Amino acid sequence: MSDHRCVKKELDTLTTALYAAVLGFTSEARWLRHTRFHLRHLFPYLPQQPGCNKRLRKAAGLLRHVTRLLATDTSVWSDDVWDDDVWMVDSTPMECGRFRETVSVPVKGTRNRCRPDGGEPAGRAVEEGETVIESILPSRVVVEEAFSDPPEVTLFPAEEELVRNSVAVRRREFGTVRHCARRALGTLGVAPAPILKGERGAPLWPEGVVGSMTHCTGYRAAAVAHRTEVLTVGMDAEPHALLPDGVLETVALVTEQQRTHELRAADAGICWDRLLFSAKESVYKAWFPLTRRWLGFEEADIVLRPDGTFVAELLVSEEKLEMRPDAVPTGASGSAAVPRELRGRWLVADGLLATAIVIENGAP
Repeated sequence: MSDHRCVKKELDTLTTALYAAVLGFTSEARWLRHTRFHLRHLFPYLPQQPGCNKRLRKAAGLLRHVTRLLATDTSVWSDDVWDDDVWMVDSTPMECGRFRETVSVPVKGTRNRCRPDGGEPAGRAVEEGETVIESILPSRVVVEEAFSDPPEVTLFPAEEELVRNSVAVRRREFGTVRHCARRALGTLGVAPAPILKGERGAPLWPEGVVGSMTHCTGYRAAAVAHRTEVLTVGMDAEPHALLPDGVLETVALVTEQQRTHELRAADAGICWDRLLFSAKESVYKAWFPLTRRWLGFEEADIVLRPDGTFVAELLVSEEKLEMRPDAVPTGASGSAAVPRELRGRWLVADGLLATAIVIENGAP
């Protein structure tokens, strides 16, 4: 085979992998059949399914490099909460095992925490009547969650415009998480309003409100609080499954990788690598509303603890820690800074893992 054909096969494989995610295909076999029937004129060099898998695995290094470039120029850290239309590609070959039947999250489960090995769980237990993430947040934060996309969900016209060109699955998760947010805002006594996107896609909350949203397969949640009581909320939910190969090395410091391997050796029933990834997501979501500054994966050193807590040390300059003026705590004089050490909580429940960080107004 000529070098030209080899290069074309590689390019067709990578390009169609991206198309599959953008168009919402979750089955590799179905996508390849669709491509050969409808798009063969665009991708004449596309190999058979085993060849696609082989080429994507070999391209893992390239895809990780592209991931880093995207992370520099976009808010992909916070894709689920900021609702950016960014899809990541990795050696699985798509994000979160998109083309592999490795993640199974129940549509509705019990409030029992679960582990893949059936052993004794770690972290905080979910009490009867609590939502999944509510159990790791203080009482001042109101949480609403959904395990499916209810048909009665409606969007404001301005919100509809944000997802006008998005695929159906994207529109559903976008709508449901905002449905959860409006229910939570109602509990605070805040009237329904559009939740649009600001800088780097960050959600624009009503005046006097702080909040966070998250969604993953089979789960959507929103948490809100009055700004007079809480400065910021960062939360994240993920399927309780191992990260795809190569992702941990991309997002974690060497020391974090070592600690993750040690935790895995001591307790293989918890997916510590994805838990670390989720904690980094929560750190960024708590950080950005206070500073409006980028925070790289390498700028947060996270220590996970088996007792359901974690600590994140921010590895940035004192100047970068300074809060923007409108985020300064009530009653504070002059400037204020984000604490260098952030403390959070985590749990595993209903086939999910969740992490959360809250900085309360007046907290030291």
